[in-house]
Amino acid sequence: MFRRLLGVAMLLIGLAGIALSITGAINSRRIIDDMGRSLETTLALTSENLDTAKEALVLAKTTVAQVNEGLDTVESAAINVSQTISETRPLLNQVAQVASRDLPESIEALQSALPDMTQAAAIIDDTLTTLSNLRIDEKILGVPIHFDLGIEYAPEVPFEESVRRIGDSLKDIPPRLRDLEGYVGVTDVNLEAISEDFAALSKDLDALNDGIADVEPLLDEYIHAATEASDLIQQARATLSGELNTVKRVVLIVMVWIGLTQIVPLYLGWRLVSGRR
Repeated sequence: MFRRLLGVAMLLIGLAGIALSITGAINSRRIIDDMGRSLETTLALTSENLDTAKEALVLAKTTVAQVNEGLDTVESAAINVSQTISETRPLLNQVAQVASRDLPESIEALQSALPDMTQAAAIIDDTLTTLSNLRIDEKILGVPIHFDLGIEYAPEVPFEESVRRIGDSLKDIPPRLRDLEGYVGVTDVNLEAISEDFAALSKDLDALNDGIADVEPLLDEYIHAATEASDLIQQARATLSGELNTVKRVVLIVMVWIGLTQIVPLYLGWRLVSGRR
């Protein structure tokens, strides 16, 4: 009785092993195919993401190069502005010297001479008026005589009045011109500050430009790494099907081997159940 029970148990174990090997051989192919499709999808998505990242890195590199070029232009402009302002300051100081010192002194010298010029203008007015009025229009012994010097002097504004008006118009100019020196001095100080600011700006831009220039090699490294990773993924995708087929064959061989190993329990169980020795 015990031998029969043991034989039945061995038969059941053998049949279960064969069923397991057959089920494993069938299901393993489906599972491996599903895993292959999932892995292929993952690799394809990863490859697309890497391509997108590489395009973004290339665009970033182009943008960095354009920014670098733009900063070079701005830096050069800042240097030129600083130099131009620095070169303009001496000219401004010379203009201030002429406008606030030399010109007022010249005007004051002219104002000092204006009284004498006014007197001379009055004498000229009187002389020209006298000469203009010098005429002979008489008859002498019945002979008409007409004589004049050909001078017509009757200005709307006498020469003396014109000179006096010039003096009056120059009266407030020297103080106002001297006041310009203070304003020009403030302007000179402001220009100096602006020139220094532009010089500092050019240095800051140069430092910033150097920092941005250092980014380009890093971007090149990232682009190279992304390209290599994309190539590796493409190679993996190309060999994935063959490798999965190899795995299928290995699993099938294992399942067949498991099934073959069940022949011994089946044989022994059958002998025990049938009572053969």
